[in-house]
Amino acid sequence: MADLRAVFRTTLEGDSAFATPLTGGIYDESELPEEGLTPTLTPGAFDLTTGELKPCAVINWRDFQPFGPHFEEGSERGYVELYIYQQTGVDVIETAAKRAIVLFNRQMLDATDYGLCWLNMVHRSRILRAQELGGARGLFVRFEIFRVR
Repeated sequence: MADLRAVFRTTLEGDSAFATPLTGGIYDESELPEEGLTPTLTPGAFDLTTGELKPCAVINWRDFQPFGPHFEEGSERGYVELYIYQQTGVDVIETAAKRAIVLFNRQMLDATDYGLCWLNMVHRSRILRAQELGGARGLFVRFEIFRVR
């Protein structure tokens, strides 16, 4: 068993329906350089012959805050956002977003740093343009996490 961050990521990486089309990889934002995804600093995310972004995902964790009637006992609520990108088209990001929702919506994860982690999908964005990634298309799915120590 691993901590919540690792369990979330390994669930995505271990699911072939989610991970296989994302040829550019799956990243945790905390492990990326300050500049984010760039051909120089994260070459695996880019086709180095064309400079285009490969389909990829970035996991972004939000802070946890005390929550609920038992917050003094360690109950917290937080969010994790999954950003999914591809240079052209939307087929990969649409399919990946749907698969992530299947994997995590109304699901419990078992992690070493918290006893119970219950996830709910609370938002799925429309298709957006990531200008910082050469106009790549992207979307994000936000999951709310309730956890108790």
